[in-house]
Amino acid sequence: MKYFTLIILLSFAQNSYGQEIESVPEEIYVDNTYPEGIYRTYRSFQRKTPNSTKVVEARNVFKPKQKITDPFIDNCYFNYKRPDKRVKDVFAISYNGSLYLSVKAMKKMMEGKDKKQQIDFKDSFLRVVDQGRYLYLEGYFSKRGGIGIGIGIGLGTVAAGTGGNRSGAREEMKGLVFDFDREIFELFRDCPDFRDWLDEYNPQSPIDCDSKRLPMEFVREIIFELNAL
Repeated sequence: MKYFTLIILLSFAQNSYGQEIESVPEEIYVDNTYPEGIYRTYRSFQRKTPNSTKVVEARNVFKPKQKITDPFIDNCYFNYKRPDKRVKDVFAISYNGSLYLSVKAMKKMMEGKDKKQQIDFKDSFLRVVDQGRYLYLEGYFSKRGGIGIGIGIGLGTVAAGTGGNRSGAREEMKGLVFDFDREIFELFRDCPDFRDWLDEYNPQSPIDCDSKRLPMEFVREIIFELNAL
């Protein structure tokens, strides 16, 4: 049975460019329904049948030779343990009790304005924060490049650091979902965008927007409720 403990904390930290970023829930536990292994294609992912069970290790996106032991790391590379070679061109990896989706695969399955959001660390993976009707993930996005990490769960801190924005564009934490019915990833760029998505696909959960700002704890609460239906 899926369960999670959600502690809403809205505070601010500074990244290397001095921009403010929202803190994250202290604890989120999600029941991963995908067997451990590597899913090379979306179709094998659909069937929940991994193509390989080779041993992999999580690596730091900023220091690729550095192994990661944090069970809640949210953006990382994966390397095969033997030989020590980066895992590329796969759809997903179920690892250490969590599900990770390929950033490159997500990019290919976005549409319209979402596709214009450039993504750094294209061979990296984001951890799925919630599973249900949708797969829900989070990351730092900007129009001209830059996805830092997803939300950093362990001990309520941002895991592995957000790092600098290589393009110089402002990064913002944004949520995204994978819609199984439509087989696309939807990125919530701002409050009006999230509102329009809810109006079209989940009219039972309408919201109002006073500005473009979209607090992440607000997105999480709504998506968690939709996934629990």
